[in-house]
Amino acid sequence: MALSEEEKKEIRSAYFKSYYDSNKAKLAKKRKEKYDSDPDYRAKIRQYSVARQERKKAEFARLVELGLAVVPEKVHRKRGPRTYTVEVNGEQHSAYAIAEVAKKINRSKFVLISWIQKGIIPPSPIKTKKGYNLYTDCMIGAIEKAVYGKKPIFVKDQIDKDILSYWKDCGVGVDQ
Repeated sequence: MALSEEEKKEIRSAYFKSYYDSNKAKLAKKRKEKYDSDPDYRAKIRQYSVARQERKKAEFARLVELGLAVVPEKVHRKRGPRTYTVEVNGEQHSAYAIAEVAKKINRSKFVLISWIQKGIIPPSPIKTKKGYNLYTDCMIGAIEKAVYGKKPIFVKDQIDKDILSYWKDCGVGVDQ
């Protein structure tokens, strides 16, 4: 009994799928090595990727024209840099939430929150409507200058005093 072309095609397809599934990691590793070592292959893959993206955009535009797809409204990022504008001594300054301060001084926000809770860093006199601490560039520089390279646990009181004096130099009113 001879197989039809359609049956042969189906058998070949099943064979190649099972081969790929059992050798997926090895084949991916080979592709990655070739991509890293062969600039012509890398250019070909990039070109293919760009062409694929263009095809997808064209297909989407065609579906929009036919009324089978809708262009979504502009999506606003929920999270982004928390930057505020505050007035200090009659001048406008940018102020940042704790996460941005942490990025600027290469610490985690949890470390900064811990330092504030322990009294190593004084709480900011500038707050958001919800009561979150805000820090100006000058204040961030003072924090960085006071804690950079020091072990805050052992010099807690000195760091606190240093930061407060730097903040006063910046013109930020401090009640302590």
